[in-house]
Amino acid sequence: MTAPTEWRTIIPEGPDTLQTVTGVGGRLYAVYSHAASHQIRIHAEDGSRLRDVVLPGLGSVNRNEGEGVVSGVSGSWRGDEVWVRFASYVQPPSIYRYDYDADRLLPYHVPDGGLDPSDYATQQIWYESLDGTRVSMFLTHRVDMPRDGHRPVRLSGYGGFNISVEPGFTAEGAAWLALGGVLAFANVRGGGEYGRAWHEAARKTRRQNAFDDFVAAARWLVAAGYTTPARLAARGNSNGGLLVAVSAMQAPDAFGAVFCRVPTLDMLHYPSLSLGGSALEYGAPTDPIEGAYLAGYSPYHNVRPDRAYPAMLFVSALDDRIARPQDPLKMVARLQAEATHGGPYMMLPLHASGHAGAATASARVEQLVDELCFYCWALDVALPDRTVG
Repeated sequence: MTAPTEWRTIIPEGPDTLQTVTGVGGRLYAVYSHAASHQIRIHAEDGSRLRDVVLPGLGSVNRNEGEGVVSGVSGSWRGDEVWVRFASYVQPPSIYRYDYDADRLLPYHVPDGGLDPSDYATQQIWYESLDGTRVSMFLTHRVDMPRDGHRPVRLSGYGGFNISVEPGFTAEGAAWLALGGVLAFANVRGGGEYGRAWHEAARKTRRQNAFDDFVAAARWLVAAGYTTPARLAARGNSNGGLLVAVSAMQAPDAFGAVFCRVPTLDMLHYPSLSLGGSALEYGAPTDPIEGAYLAGYSPYHNVRPDRAYPAMLFVSALDDRIARPQDPLKMVARLQAEATHGGPYMMLPLHASGHAGAATASARVEQLVDELCFYCWALDVALPDRTVG
């Protein structure tokens, strides 16, 4: 075994995050996270760069599995067949064969996700947050969609734990697009999309930056002529649930609806109530400085009777061992009792579900229908006529 002193760098560090390297056919296929989406760069055995693989669009190659990242490139070092996984907001995870000589991807298995990808466009825009920081956001919608200022928009975000959230396919997202909606995802600070500094910029007593980034994304969508606040829904899961709840508490006029799934909302007691919280990420409530900062934004402790909050649906998974189900229940009770100018404020308890999702296919379908129905009701989206006769 070669001693560490004899190790040498094959692929040098660069501005993009190198996620995985797979050796196929005597070449090195490196998958990078570049501006919150994936790129594949091919290197020779000595590390010299040969070319980039042209992907079908903005999307993801690798996938997160458990505690690690699994490469979306596979094959044999001594073989000549290169297989590439690709997914986007409008295309389910698909398998392509890469022809190195012809330098092109050949579709091998592309599942039907219910959408024709050619009917939709995904773009990445940049907007300014409150402190002038430039933040990226993905937008997906029909190519022929009129920008009349009244489109229904679902804005999502995460922004925590150094986790990179890259474009991917979901059934609810596809259904929302089919209904004529716009999908927006803001890569707010706190995530890992732009390296360690991006994560550190919204950790502990800097977390307000993530909330400012998310509210700025909502206001940009209105100013750019996509929608109105009344037709904009904020959607967040887990740490993203905390993100949308705080944003709604601080800027209720920016949203028409909020879908808040399996969140932590009592930030002064989260260490004893939840396994999803982390003092390294959020700070310690017992610390005088960090505790005061947490109290300043904790959703449960910042409900104001004089504010008209948007319609809000809080979702808890009764079998969730990470974010305990009592937090959403407490939040809904306080909102209903004190914030009587807005709402309504609703609670959806999920059975046969945990933090990551439903335990059965039927439960998953039921939850997706509930979520879509909430958006359609809150944002006044007409459902297609399915009457037969």
